[in-house]
Amino acid sequence: MRSSIAKLFSLVILAATFSLFTLTGIGSPSPNSAQEIYNRKCALCHGKDGSGNTHDGKKYKVPSVRVAVKKYSEAAMIKIVEEGKGANMDSYSDELSPTQIKALVDYYRSLAKK
Repeated sequence: MRSSIAKLFSLVILAATFSLFTLTGIGSPSPNSAQEIYNRKCALCHGKDGSGNTHDGKKYKVPSVRVAVKKYSEAAMIKIVEEGKGANMDSYSDELSPTQIKALVDYYRSLAKK
């Protein structure tokens, strides 16, 4: 009997913890986090890992973010995100704040370290 109560208690705690994480969004990136912005705006071409190894990345000859962060200064990368690059990369200055763009460039740099 004691074992059944302990199992039930454990299940209740597990369910409550899962509900808390789900309701608060803990464990998932916020909609405005750099990772989530990257996933929405950049990953289609650059890939979730930054490699550029995606269908659209190959089609448009998108460089790896991992290489780009070594090639461009932070200021140059911010300018690219703000103004776009070439015919295939959109400008995001109207959609993202300067703080979000800076965080996005920092996220690019974190991909190069993985």
